[in-house]
Amino acid sequence: MPETDPFERQIIIGFGAFLEIARIAAAERGVRMEIIPFPDGEPQPRLDTRPIARLRFIPDPATPRDPLFAAITKRRTTREVYNLSRPVPDSIARQISDATYTTDPKRIAAIRAITMAGIKTEQMTPRTNMESVRLIRIGHDQVDANPDGISLTGPLMEALKLTGQLDQEALGDPASSSFQTGIDMMQDIYGSIPAAVWIITPGNSRLDQLEAGRRHVRANLRATMLGVAMHPLSQSLQEYHEVAGLFKNVHDLLGAKPGERVQMLVRIGYGPQVDPAPRWPMETHLSA
Repeated sequence: MPETDPFERQIIIGFGAFLEIARIAAAERGVRMEIIPFPDGEPQPRLDTRPIARLRFIPDPATPRDPLFAAITKRRTTREVYNLSRPVPDSIARQISDATYTTDPKRIAAIRAITMAGIKTEQMTPRTNMESVRLIRIGHDQVDANPDGISLTGPLMEALKLTGQLDQEALGDPASSSFQTGIDMMQDIYGSIPAAVWIITPGNSRLDQLEAGRRHVRANLRATMLGVAMHPLSQSLQEYHEVAGLFKNVHDLLGAKPGERVQMLVRIGYGPQVDPAPRWPMETHLSA
């Protein structure tokens, strides 16, 4: 997503999460996984053909098992409205992210305001909005054909699609009712923030980004085991110029020191059970 993730920072965070899941799964099978990150150097400022990591899988019965393994197939990203009448206790938030979290209403209100402003900026900037619109899959037929984007499914979405009230063209048109409905839905979802956790790294190297992914997925797994939902709030952390003011504000709000980078900001709370996100089969990602 070159408009909202121009330096592919979020892609590297995703790789960091993948590597940690792979390490946990290998350990469960008595295999130690050694990671050599960026063996041919860090690709900067954009990714290129150099590998992200080289892995060695070494049979080792002494490899300690990770209790978070039990949560791997259960973890979700819950993009739904959270129950604001059910607060997240400090003791639970601390277990998810032991240092960087808040349940304080005033700080949550400030996070909500920055997040709402980030969403509005992204949606009212045509090139960044259309980047997401092009990835929206409306209804099960589009999801099944391309299970790699932003899925809009369920009885309501299917009905709106069938009646012609919801399509990609309308979602990209600020004058349409679908566009306004989309903004309202985003405000409802992203505005329900019972508590928040975040990840700060000392800098913003590719290694820092990989580490952020590792820490994020471990927080997600811990939340899953505690029955808590999670959903990233990425809009104010992106790197296109229209959001630069919010980027500075969110770093100040979350206590980042000069040179440090807030890599992830996530809302946590209690929400409905959701299905796994659609994905291509594993075989489509492998090459000989």
